[in-house]
Amino acid sequence: LLYPGAPFGDITYNSLPGSGTADEVRNDFNATSTGYQFIKYVDLADRNDRGNSGIHFILIRYADVLLMYAEAKIELNEPDGTVYDAINEVRTRAGMPAVVPGSLSLAALRDLLRYERRVEFAMEGLRIFDIRRWKTAELVMPGQHLGIDYMDGGQLRTIPADNRVFNPGRDYLWPIPNTEIELNPSLTQNPGY
Repeated sequence: LLYPGAPFGDITYNSLPGSGTADEVRNDFNATSTGYQFIKYVDLADRNDRGNSGIHFILIRYADVLLMYAEAKIELNEPDGTVYDAINEVRTRAGMPAVVPGSLSLAALRDLLRYERRVEFAMEGLRIFDIRRWKTAELVMPGQHLGIDYMDGGQLRTIPADNRVFNPGRDYLWPIPNTEIELNPSLTQNPGY
């Protein structure tokens, strides 16, 4: 993650308002809206030709398979040693300490698994599907999200990023495409669409 003052190759990242750099927050439609910049899977060799990355697009990671397995076993109320093994394989690879098998209640193990998915797959596009599946989206998603704190004329200011909304009466379901409803009149649209 880049933040104001972070080195990036031969430059120092500066997204502060008024910096006049290409990195300045909300400088253009491609610029950061928070002051932070995501660099997971960024290769400095591609900096001058951003459309020609040598980094392959990941469809699924082994860590996802391990954590899906652990989640399934937890949700089936079968938290055996293989659940701890799967979680610990991900944690060990990341340099985190192992969790002692059998040391957690089912609720604590579920919380740990959800935290592991959150940090392991940060910025990989899986979180929205996780929080929808867990039916926790209305608790963790809505509200004003904030960016960097910075000093402006001696006053501490914070960049307001986005104000997210989540309607649990609608947003846990996808809209059914109109073409499908036209093909099958027995189908009805999901609520709110």
